[in-house]
Amino acid sequence: MRITVFFTLVLFIVSNCKSFRYPGFSHITEDFYCSLIEIGDKNLKPEPGDFLTVNLCYKTMKDSIFFHGTRKFRLHPQVKKASLDHCFSMLSEGDSTIFLLPAKILFEENLHRSLPSFFDSTDMMKMEI
Repeated sequence: MRITVFFTLVLFIVSNCKSFRYPGFSHITEDFYCSLIEIGDKNLKPEPGDFLTVNLCYKTMKDSIFFHGTRKFRLHPQVKKASLDHCFSMLSEGDSTIFLLPAKILFEENLHRSLPSFFDSTDMMKMEI
């Protein structure tokens, strides 16, 4: 009986380890995580096709800054779950948040660039908005 309870507990903990991977962050989808820093004054969410101006910062998990600045872009009409557009569509005007996402997805699928050689294919990045 004790062995069964012990193994059930171990199985439960192991199956839920992913949610404990990044304390303070909510699991959004696949390998995307989010931590809301500040709620904006307006409850205006962007719609697909809207043009956005975003102050953002891409960082490594050790806080080395890869890019910091303002970006203007159009939110794609069809938002994929594992994309930057999905992250932006979750926010309201004035919100401040940190997203964690795989570097490979950020570069190859969203920025349409090769993953820089100093990143491993499993490395995560921070995107601060």
